[in-house]
Amino acid sequence: MKWFESRPALTAAAAAALVCAHVCLKAAFPRAGDPISYTAFLACSIWAAVVCVLRARTGSQRKRRIWMLASTGFLLYAVGTAFSAYIELIAHGPTTLASWDDFFYFFSGVPFLLAISSPDDSRLFSLFFWLDAAQAAAVGCLAYLAVFGVLPFSRATALPISVERLVWLFAIEAIALAVLALGRWIASPGKSRERRFYRMLAIYLCLSAILQPIYNYLVLKYNDAGVWDLLTDLPFCVFIIAAAFPRPDDTVPIERQSRRPVLVMVDHARPVLLGLALVALSTLVIRQHFALAASVILGTFLVYGVRSAVLQSRFIQSQTELEKARDRLEDLALLDGLTGVANRRCFDQRFAAEWRRAQRTHSPLSLLLIDIDRFKNLNDAYGHLVGDECLIEVARTLSAVLNRPADLLARYGGEEFVALLPETGESGARNVAVRMQRALREKDRHPALERAVTVSIGGTTWEFTEESTAEQIVEFADRALYQAKANGRNRIEYCPMNALEQG
Repeated sequence: MKWFESRPALTAAAAAALVCAHVCLKAAFPRAGDPISYTAFLACSIWAAVVCVLRARTGSQRKRRIWMLASTGFLLYAVGTAFSAYIELIAHGPTTLASWDDFFYFFSGVPFLLAISSPDDSRLFSLFFWLDAAQAAAVGCLAYLAVFGVLPFSRATALPISVERLVWLFAIEAIALAVLALGRWIASPGKSRERRFYRMLAIYLCLSAILQPIYNYLVLKYNDAGVWDLLTDLPFCVFIIAAAFPRPDDTVPIERQSRRPVLVMVDHARPVLLGLALVALSTLVIRQHFALAASVILGTFLVYGVRSAVLQSRFIQSQTELEKARDRLEDLALLDGLTGVANRRCFDQRFAAEWRRAQRTHSPLSLLLIDIDRFKNLNDAYGHLVGDECLIEVARTLSAVLNRPADLLARYGGEEFVALLPETGESGARNVAVRMQRALREKDRHPALERAVTVSIGGTTWEFTEESTAEQIVEFADRALYQAKANGRNRIEYCPMNALEQG
């Protein structure tokens, strides 16, 4: 592989030398022309298959799959060439009628079709790939049965199909593959390894679609194409040379690009088209092979059902995973990144919901605003790292005091926290505030601090009154916190909701 990639010029020179040697030997030894040509055809097709295998050794699994499919197509062509050489040169069979060995020529297009319509799946051989491969193989076999009247490698005698008709069939197959490859090349994401593969495959198939009919015409007309046998060599050699020159982006991974709508349509239409082709071919042979055609039609529906069931299962699984991911993201969006308690956004949502519920049920709602005393001085004296550790420890200690599931502790901003206490009256809220200060006093002091961390707490409780608003609850709690700090800090102040009316 390293030699192949590091010496692309030598590979190109060797391919050109092979074509020149074929032409020169064909001209110098016209009587031995057929063995020379078959040897050249075999060498070119096997060489192209080896090149594909070398390319499949590196890269993503999807890249390996399409290169291995191309290699399989070239190998099937080589097998067909070998059988054709055996029939003509050794067995001396008839060359004017189609024989069973033409199956390999005909079937060599199936791997290319699979490569062109390869599903966008990162796995090398997925379930859908095997389903597509089985259907494509069935299409090839039924097409062979429709043309020759017998299944491949059966002992029955094939129908006497003229070479002219067979040449037309091969030409139609080559043109169809070339058109499909061109479409996939155009639709592939730009500057990707996949696009480069389809470009090389499209060039090879287009050259084959143009040159092979010309070569077959010359053979039919003159019974020997002479030096024009090189028309068969050229598509292989062009493919080999193109594969030997890697682009700069072949050595680095390329980020997955968004798929174009036409590729999405191909992925969804592929199983439907293969199924329709199987049903159509089955109707052509159902009179002579009823059991086989009925089995193929039934199998087509079963495969489509399995595919639909798997897709539905994957869709449900994806939906479940998306919902879980959404829930995780929502949880992360509602948590403070430093302390791990709820953030301001979470508090606002819960406070609005609890406010509406308290109004419906006429139940009390209490709020505590908690501020760490002289936190700015602590940050300036010991650094932000110690300050962050202090915030984390305070949040953890305050959270431990709230033992009801409905209670909420949130970071309100900076060094300020807020405790939301649904269905809690003034006495209960005062009790929670006292326990918070006691828990902080009993906490071990940070080794870097010269004093214990204390907090000032301001609280208020809403009892059902028509005139009150949600904003007033926060306002009264903030007023109480201001009083706690003004009165010396490290204390609890409470501001009843009726203080506004009294003022």
